[in-house]
Amino acid sequence: MFRNLFKPKWIALTIFLSFMIVLFGLLSNWQFHRLSERKESNKVITSSLTASPTIINKVSDIYDANEWQKISVMGEFIPKDSKIVRKRYFKDKLGFWVITPFVLTNGEKILINRGWIQIGENSTITPKIPTTSTDLTTIDGYLRLLEKHKVNPNDLPQKQIMTISQENFKLIPDSQKFYLQLIYDKKIAEIAELETPILSSGPHLSYAIQWIIFAMFLPIGWYILLKNEE
Repeated sequence: MFRNLFKPKWIALTIFLSFMIVLFGLLSNWQFHRLSERKESNKVITSSLTASPTIINKVSDIYDANEWQKISVMGEFIPKDSKIVRKRYFKDKLGFWVITPFVLTNGEKILINRGWIQIGENSTITPKIPTTSTDLTTIDGYLRLLEKHKVNPNDLPQKQIMTISQENFKLIPDSQKFYLQLIYDKKIAEIAELETPILSSGPHLSYAIQWIIFAMFLPIGWYILLKNEE
């Protein structure tokens, strides 16, 4: 049986299968690495969600912060500069996110995602943006990364945008990478509170095991083919 191994086709097949076994092993290790990263990320997010808010007095204090870190800032909303972000879902319903700039007591600005409002009869009509107080106030929220900018269509209704990005709000500097997801204000009933992430380990463990199984089947298949060629 094993003398067939010296035939060119079996040499080529053995080399190919050896390469595939190594490849599947690397893919399995990569999935285990992704699982480890996911668990570490979940640990950081869980810690951030359960911690008390960190008081922030200037925007530069959050440049090295983690996403979902809970912070508290004092300042005033700028309702006239509010915009709504299209195509955002809440409990399977289509609507908008309400984004209102907020000026800190030192004059720096940060974007506040105040929550979700339902779409009207259609998306070509901008719904009334719920107003908010312009008085000096303290708000708590979760840090979220600004989104990658998408160009807004020319026919987009006034006050509607596609993404929460610096390009859509020129009043924040290019160096700013976070916005703030407001922790629910029960005084504004028409705005729904945005949800915090549901954490899981993802499919990485099952994928890693699948690659191991694939790698195990290759030598078995190789042996069966070799035996059948006798």
